[in-house]
Amino acid sequence: MFNRLFFGPALLVAVSTGSFREAQAQSWYPRECLTVDFCAAVENVNWIASAAGGSPQLFVSSRYGDALIQKEFPVQVSGDGRMHVCMRYDPFGSLEVTCLMVPNPPWP
Repeated sequence: MFNRLFFGPALLVAVSTGSFREAQAQSWYPRECLTVDFCAAVENVNWIASAAGGSPQLFVSSRYGDALIQKEFPVQVSGDGRMHVCMRYDPFGSLEVTCLMVPNPPWP
C-alpha cells in the first residue's frame, strides 16, 4: 500500500503534464476539430484508384489509424507546416475523417 501511495501522485503528475503538452500542440486546430478524439499529424499519404474507374481517393495514416478522404472534402490551413488529420469512429467501427489541415492550401 505504501508503494501505491508513493508512486500514485508522481504518475498523476506525469499523465497530467503529457495531456497539457498535447493540448498546447493542438491549440491552433479549428474549433470544430477540437471535439474530435483522434487528431494527429499525418504520417503517410497515398492515392488509391478504384478498379472500376472514377477519381482516385486520398488515403491518410496517422498514429491513430488509416482513413479515406472523401471526394471534395473541405481542407483547412495547418498551423505548423505539416498535414494533420482528425478522425472519429463511425457507427460501424471504421475511422472517418472529420478535419483535414494542410500546410499550403490550393487557394490564395
